[in-house]
Amino acid sequence: MKRNSKILLGLLAVAVIMFAFGFANVPLFKQFCSAIGIDLSPNAGASQDEAGIEIDSTRQLKVLFTTSVNDDLPIVFESKKHESEVFVGESDKNMYHFVNMTGDTLYFRPVHSVFPADASKKYSMIECFCFRDMMLLPHEEVEVPLVYYFKPSLSEEVNRVTMHYTLFQRDKDDVDLTGTPGEFNVETN
Repeated sequence: MKRNSKILLGLLAVAVIMFAFGFANVPLFKQFCSAIGIDLSPNAGASQDEAGIEIDSTRQLKVLFTTSVNDDLPIVFESKKHESEVFVGESDKNMYHFVNMTGDTLYFRPVHSVFPADASKKYSMIECFCFRDMMLLPHEEVEVPLVYYFKPSLSEEVNRVTMHYTLFQRDKDDVDLTGTPGEFNVETN
């Protein structure tokens, strides 16, 4: 009976640890994303005019745009501009090109990250395809915009920023597909 009691106690301890990890997982994930520069809640409604941001023509940033596709998604994904020179407070626009290379409908989520960490906390996206899950019909080709600016509170030491987007495959059942086929669709949580 002692052996069974030890096994039961061990299993209960594992269950308690798993529950605690599941409970703490969301805050830990948010801290991890914040530490490496992934913004989980971009300021989608931010408008440069509403915020009253002034352009600082004495501080110019070099912004690099990089892309990658995860999960072996058969999508061509690239930015129209690979780099841009902008002043702090000045909005900039870049177009992103997607091509579905298959005869199947593809579902995916773009996830952005901004480096260095200070820049990830000091920018606003006015318009971004990364606000929603996306769908591409067979052999569909689209271009979508990214409009953003960096806030004057950005550290004076930062003069180069990398904006990176990675595509992750999504299951059709996890994506809200209300809307016109071929349009990008917003996932509702």
